[in-house]
Amino acid sequence: MADLNVTNLLDTAFILLMAFMIVSPAVKHGLELELPKAQGQNIDSTKTLSVVMPKRAGSSGEAPMYIDDRRVSLEELKEEIARQKRMFPELDVLIEADESVPWGNVAQAWAAVMETGVEKIGFPTLPPAEDER
Repeated sequence: MADLNVTNLLDTAFILLMAFMIVSPAVKHGLELELPKAQGQNIDSTKTLSVVMPKRAGSSGEAPMYIDDRRVSLEELKEEIARQKRMFPELDVLIEADESVPWGNVAQAWAAVMETGVEKIGFPTLPPAEDER
């Protein structure tokens, strides 16, 4: 009587799955971001698009922008958000900018998103530490 016991294999698979589920949100886009610290509110949305602006500066002096691990220019940003807005009319956009990115670059991205007709634009932040409140 030969039978196959897969309990240990399933236990290992579930542990790896849980580890992946815990680690994957922390490794977002592989870009290093230090979000500013500020009190904020959560956005409830059915479809959210993230625009990531990491700390390293581009060769032209403007901060690089990424959508889904793909570097985009300001014009490409407008085109992609307009395309997403046509597919998902209730689209919300999060501009995830490192705290060292110049405000002018963030404002340009913000203006580009507003031109596409998106009504909800969020700026993710980290909650301030207890001693900073």
